[in-house]
Amino acid sequence: MPLVDIDQVTHDRLRFAAGLLDMTVPELISHLTTTFDGKQATPPPPPPPTLPNVLEEDEEVAVHVIYKKTRVDGIFNKANHELRITKGPLAGRTFSSPSNAAIAVVEKLNPAREFSNTNGRTFWLVTATGRTLRSIIGQR
Repeated sequence: MPLVDIDQVTHDRLRFAAGLLDMTVPELISHLTTTFDGKQATPPPPPPPTLPNVLEEDEEVAVHVIYKKTRVDGIFNKANHELRITKGPLAGRTFSSPSNAAIAVVEKLNPAREFSNTNGRTFWLVTATGRTLRSIIGQR
């Protein structure tokens, strides 16, 4: 078994646990790394590789938001960051950024709101994943 450097706190904890079980530290480690059938335990398999994100390859991504009980759908263009509203009260309009589109939605559906400034990266959800638009274009 290869040697592994451990800090003093970890060593003290292993020694304490081994003492509770009336074992030495090497016996405890062997016990912890052996399966019940006596075979040496193998490390868990690595996590499966993540599937390629088809959203990364698409230039246009479907997005939506439900604001004030109204669903608004749109298409976000990753190349130029424009957002085109496809369904809802602003259908057919194209905005130069997700934030400009979000502000327009807020102004339309909540005109009483004092400040309509809205971060479009967190306002819009990617329809395919349910995650915010920030998940595919990052923070600014």
